Amino acid sequence: MAFNEEAIAQRRDIAMDVLLDQIHHDAYELADEVAGLREKQQDVLFDGGATVRGDITLALLLGELLLHGWDLAREARVPWTFTPQEASLLLDGGVAVMPGWTTPKGRRHSGTYEVRVRGGTRVRFSFDNGHVRLAGAEERPDVLMSGTPDAIALTSYGRRSPILFALTGRMLVYGRRPWRGLILPTLVQAP
Repeated sequence: MAFNEEAIAQRRDIAMDVLLDQIHHDAYELADEVAGLREKQQDVLFDGGATVRGDITLALLLGELLLHGWDLAREARVPWTFTPQEASLLLDGGVAVMPGWTTPKGRRHSGTYEVRVRGGTRVRFSFDNGHVRLAGAEERPDVLMSGTPDAIALTSYGRRSPILFALTGRMLVYGRRPWRGLILPTLVQAP
């Protein structure tokens, strides 16, 4: 988060409407740039050494724009919400690069997680001593986490603790080993 706070501090003197216009412009420019990658099935090297499909790169970069929009809104003290589709985009993109962002603790961990965005997607993935992969439907999750779009988006990117959302009913953590839901944020570096 230090990088984000520094970037915000450098732009403090720029009017909020100018910043929001820039984000809007950048989102469309990015969408145009990456539009053909899905058809080409072109892979792109992303942060952490992960190789992802070009369309997943678009999901990740649009997710960054959404999260930085939240950062700006918080700074300006205006409301910002995430739709189920936006939170699903963030989750799908994040899972794609998870292998490259695993922490030392994550590299020693084994377990299967299912994360559900209410009104959106569900993703099941496994840690197997440092190897992160999408898990099959036949694999029983240790932890199931179901949350509102804002709860999933903000906990996935390390902006908020899952405990906050669990205490307010916006996230449920359950399953065979629900306590493992609390350590999930420590297994992967926040983007």
